[in-house]
Parts: sequence; C-alpha cells; structure tokens
Amino acid sequence: MNFKTKFARIVPPFSRSRLIIVTVLHFLFFELAKLIAGKMTLHCFEIPFDAMIPFFAPFITVYVLAFPFWIVNIILIMRESPSFCKSRFLSLLLIEVVSFLFFALYPTTMTRAEITGTDIFSKFTVFIYQIDTPLNLFPSLHCSISWFCFRGLFGGSTSKSYRVFSCIFAILICASTLLVKQHVFLDTISGLVLAEMSLWIFVPSKMLVSQRKNR
Repeated sequence: MNFKTKFARIVPPFSRSRLIIVTVLHFLFFELAKLIAGKMTLHCFEIPFDAMIPFFAPFITVYVLAFPFWIVNIILIMRESPSFCKSRFLSLLLIEVVSFLFFALYPTTMTRAEITGTDIFSKFTVFIYQIDTPLNLFPSLHCSISWFCFRGLFGGSTSKSYRVFSCIFAILICASTLLVKQHVFLDTISGLVLAEMSLWIFVPSKMLVSQRKNR
C-alpha cells in the first residue's frame, strides 16, 4: 500500500476540503477577533466561584494536549461517511462562527494567576500566558471543540472504549482551562452549551442519544 492510498484511508477525499475550511477559519477568526477586541471595551465574567478554584500548574499539560486531541478526533469524525462528515462539519462551523461573533462583538478578559513557582509546569504556564493573551474567552473554544470531539463521535464506528477515553479527556481539558486560569467558569459552561447545541441543530437526534453506528 503506497502513501497515497494510506492517506486516502486516513483522510478520505470527501473530508479534505471541509477539514481545510474549518482549520483556516479557526485561525482566521481567532486572530481577527483579537485585533477587533483590542479596540473595544473588555468585559469580565468572573464570579465568586472562580476565586475558589485553585491554580494547579501541572494541568497545563492537559491544556496543551487538547490540540493533538482535536486533530485526531476531528479526522476520525470527518472520515466516517459523506453525510456524517457534512453534519459534523456544519456543527463545527457554527461553533467557530458563533464564537467569533462573541469574541468580536462582546470581548471578555480575565485576571490571570500570579505565578511564583519555579517548577517546569509553572514556567510552561508563564510561557503560554506570554503567547496567548487573555482574549477570545467567552465562549471557551477549548471546551466547545473538545466536547465536540467527544460528542461528534456518536453514531460513528469508533469503539466504545475510545469514546469513553474521549469523554474523560474532554472533561479534563475543560477542567484544565479553569485550573491554569485560562478561562473563567462561565466561559467553560458556555463552550459546552455551544458545542451541544451546534450538534443538535445539524445532527439527527437519534445519533446523539445512541452510540451505535447509524449512517
């Protein structure tokens, strides 16, 4: 089996253009929203509960591992079948568009942790803070895309054990956004709600309430 055949099995032709579109739009919307937000009044959705959440630097590893998790699961989702791919693509596109509108029209910020530790996790968190300014927070894309990567598998051919892993890891990612002070509680909840709603709009409900393959 040559490389071209292997690649076609991993990323079928019907999924490629949609994968490219969501990837380009993700980075375009994210950076454009930052430029717009920089000229607007920033709001803060911190609530008393946020002050009760401890800072836990080791969870920065989970936060960063979200990115390879997204890549693997989105490819798994998009390669199922043309119809499966289309519905999930539209759901993911809606997540990106709605998030961009919030980021650009009602930008939020937050108070980040004062990091005094000198361990490797603390230093890595400081580095993430430096390259990722506290903008584009509500709703949390980390949470919405991670939850999509779990729920989008429903109705497909992935094993039950992998769906369980995806659920646990998505929850850990959501927790990491709070524990490393990259988001506040309302950012996280809104991200989960956005992901779930986007799927219910475009994906047949029988596929979202059953883990069985149903094309």
